[in-house]
Amino acid sequence: SRTSLSLSHGPDGFPAISYCDKDLQKLKFAQFDGLSWQINTVDSGTSCSQYTALRHDANGNPAIAYGDNDNFNLKYATHDGSQWHVQTIDPLDDVTPPQWAGNSVFSISLSFDPDGNPAIVYCIPSQSGWQQKFAVYDGETWQTQIVDSYKVSGGAIFFGGPGNSISHSPNGQPAIAYVRADPEVENQDLNELAFATYDP
Repeated sequence: SRTSLSLSHGPDGFPAISYCDKDLQKLKFAQFDGLSWQINTVDSGTSCSQYTALRHDANGNPAIAYGDNDNFNLKYATHDGSQWHVQTIDPLDDVTPPQWAGNSVFSISLSFDPDGNPAIVYCIPSQSGWQQKFAVYDGETWQTQIVDSYKVSGGAIFFGGPGNSISHSPNGQPAIAYVRADPEVENQDLNELAFATYDP
């Protein structure tokens, strides 16, 4: 089966799709070249999670943020025009996921600032609830931090994770929209729309 689809157009106007081939346990990338679709394997060494996020950078090269279900971490793959390069952004060593979640990273969104530096928002299930996390590349290294943490009722945790989306303003400031629950109220469903900005 093919899951975890994300769509982006390159500067040439042709569409590209990232997705997880669950049968082969591989992250794949499909791109239309004007005549036919070309399909390539991005990462054959991982069982990718429910979500991938595909965007094209300022140079028109595709980049994909995705979760690694085998090792419970966040990965980032970039294409330099000839080959894919994969790196682990957040190993999540400090989080123990609940049994129902497996090792999934949920609700991944990717955006580039005006300088071409990527930023990612992603959701992590923990024993106590959910964590919305943020990763940003400053041109040299990746920095990660928790944006928000909250508990939810038992029914709410099975809906694929709280949604999120990230975008950069014209001046390059990343902003995040996401769904959350009130951390002061026990056993609450995801019923609040939240907005957060990042100041370096």
